[in-house]
Amino acid sequence: PARFALAAAGRVGQYAVCYRLNSDFISTTLSNPNDNLLPRVFSPVARRFTVLPAAVTSATLLTASPTVASPVTFSIAGFGLQSVDNCTIVQNIPASATSLATLPASVCNSSAAYPQWPCTTVAGTGSTVRLMSRFATTMASGRYAFCYTTASDSYPAPAVGPFVVGALVTQVAVVSTAQLTNTPLILQFTGISLMASDRVGLIAVTANSTLDSATECVAAAFSQVGSVTVDGTATTFTTTLTVAQTYRACYQPLYGSVVLLPQTFIIGVRTVTAITFVQQPSCAQSQTCSVQPRIAMVDASGNLATDTTASISLHLKTNATNYIDEALSSPIQSALFDQNTFWFFDMAVLLAGTFYLEARVSLSGAVTYTTTSSAIVVVAGNTTFLSAVCTPLIIFRTPEVTTTSTSATTSTTTSTTTTTSTTTSTTTTSTTSTTTAAEDPNATSTSAGSSTSTTTTGTSTTTPTTTSTTAAPTNPPIASTRPASISDIVNCTCHVYSTLNLAPSSYTVVPSTGTATTPTTATLSSDEAAAGYLKKHTFYVVPNLQNLAANYITVSVTPQGVFSTQRVSNTPLMLRIASTPDANSLQDCRVPSGSPSAINGVRVVRAGENLTCLIQGRITMNAGTSAQLFQAVQTFGNEYIFLTTLNNDSTTSTEIALPNYASDLNGQFVQYVSAPLGSTFIRVSTLLRFIAGTPFILQSPEQFIVIGTPTAAGSVLNCLSTVTGSATLFIPSESISCTLTSSVRIISSDRPTNSTIAATAGSSNNNLRRLSIQGDPTATSTGPIP
Repeated sequence: PARFALAAAGRVGQYAVCYRLNSDFISTTLSNPNDNLLPRVFSPVARRFTVLPAAVTSATLLTASPTVASPVTFSIAGFGLQSVDNCTIVQNIPASATSLATLPASVCNSSAAYPQWPCTTVAGTGSTVRLMSRFATTMASGRYAFCYTTASDSYPAPAVGPFVVGALVTQVAVVSTAQLTNTPLILQFTGISLMASDRVGLIAVTANSTLDSATECVAAAFSQVGSVTVDGTATTFTTTLTVAQTYRACYQPLYGSVVLLPQTFIIGVRTVTAITFVQQPSCAQSQTCSVQPRIAMVDASGNLATDTTASISLHLKTNATNYIDEALSSPIQSALFDQNTFWFFDMAVLLAGTFYLEARVSLSGAVTYTTTSSAIVVVAGNTTFLSAVCTPLIIFRTPEVTTTSTSATTSTTTSTTTTTSTTTSTTTTSTTSTTTAAEDPNATSTSAGSSTSTTTTGTSTTTPTTTSTTAAPTNPPIASTRPASISDIVNCTCHVYSTLNLAPSSYTVVPSTGTATTPTTATLSSDEAAAGYLKKHTFYVVPNLQNLAANYITVSVTPQGVFSTQRVSNTPLMLRIASTPDANSLQDCRVPSGSPSAINGVRVVRAGENLTCLIQGRITMNAGTSAQLFQAVQTFGNEYIFLTTLNNDSTTSTEIALPNYASDLNGQFVQYVSAPLGSTFIRVSTLLRFIAGTPFILQSPEQFIVIGTPTAAGSVLNCLSTVTGSATLFIPSESISCTLTSSVRIISSDRPTNSTIAATAGSSNNNLRRLSIQGDPTATSTGPIP
């Protein structure tokens, strides 16, 4: 007998088997080979057989409670099953489909509505049991169905379904900082295919607790999780427990069975239930509150309660919703906390009005308690807690800028008029200046104002000048070396300081010319902090250096918001703009008011008095033209070499360093020079340090003869008879010639002008007379001269 394996039939129907011998066997074996060339059908006909279609007779889900972490395995039985058959697992089966018969008709054919996942054959062909599986690494939790297609079928058909693939929950951890009653407890669950619709319930661990989630979790009160990660690997759940004991978590995923996780967590007791003001504040504006606030934590009975994790913040408001914390200075770092009460020592309110103080105490575990004080009536008080300063105070304008102008430019504080004359006059100068005893030891009053007259050949220019008087700057001086170019210093760095903890958060800065940046919060240096400053904002001012009339600019600084009425001390800020002076700068030295200034055209100064020397830096505008004039400018003190020359037995010159910048806003330096006793003359010179040849400026040098002050002890009176020449015997009614001599150089105005001759009775015959001369009562020395 022979056994044959027949190819599968292409269609269902009745079939018979035909048999034909091999042609080689026929030609060599049979006597008549042609008799066997045609196929032979076996007989009888009863041997025909029927070919049935391939079919699945049964399909079963073998995996109990499948999850995304394990393969989903099926058992398929039927006829004609082959390895080329197709199977898919489809997702998103609606909840309304409860059996295979109620699955949607298109469930196996619409991949858009029901995403499909291919299967993997495990074993089995033909009519034996065939196992199909789908691995969890590419599946999410949800409701599924199993579809199978034989090789002879045109469309797949559902074979198993619906079934649920559940999420996998692996563990739970406590992520909140505290595990206490009345405190939010934050749990984090990790796993696969977790969803925002999952739910969590907590159960208390008792002596009778088991690991059976079906039994233990029935009593849990489930609530939805709070959040889930994008990849579904973690969810968070927040709850607040009121009973201190040990707990475990039950997790109910949207798809899958309830899971009782093995981790336990112990909840302790927190006794704090509220906070209260035990001392209400009392304050005056911008001053440390005379009565500082005190806030305590209490339990449900109102007794002090302790919590070492507590921290506090204070907030100021005008009503329930309008907060103005920027008006509150509450340095929390200086508060004292004794584990149940917060003590404050230097809180201040920066505005006047009626306010409420809100305290917020935060405990571990994101617990916050709030309380509000009674109304605080803040009376008006000191507002000088803000100040401003800029460095450097003077900016250099390069020579290129100061010499490119083709027309005269005058300062807004100086009016200039030009008249033409055919003669050449000398130059005299006097200016309005105010001095104090501290600045000038000889000053007794404020001198009268006058004008400045500057003359060149053929042209007389008269400039009436009004000069502002300002106090000497209190800011740190700039470096004494002039910058080489404008690129060295092109702006000023300015700071606004507050001596209170909370300051305005923004300011408006307006320069009179140029631009300014917006102030931003800056970090205090150690020196600034040591000076008592608590807050700092920084901004930059860039002046317009092309404006030659501007020897200085003003910068106003105004707080914004609720601080808009507060004044920033030292403002408006004054920033000087310096130029390079030329040889037409001016020196003018003067003796004190009321003292003699000249003898027969020779300038004098009395020994022991101070000369007041004014040095005004100037630049020449439109040089060499009929419109030539001089512009007063700010300059660096280091631009000048200021010399004093004295003559005693020898001549000695001394350089005196001028200040870094002039106190006068138009750049006029004031220097006092003492005329010492014993000198025959004093000469004052000003030269330009950085100009080739170091030329003198106008009216430099100036020389003064030093004169003395006559005294009684240093003066001698000699009287002689004009008749006999005797110094002791005189003829009645004759003229007497008296000579007054002094040990110091004096001038004619020093002599007595209202002298008297006093006759004193001697002997009884009145023939003896004693003569004396009393000095002029208006003179410096009024004592009798022997």
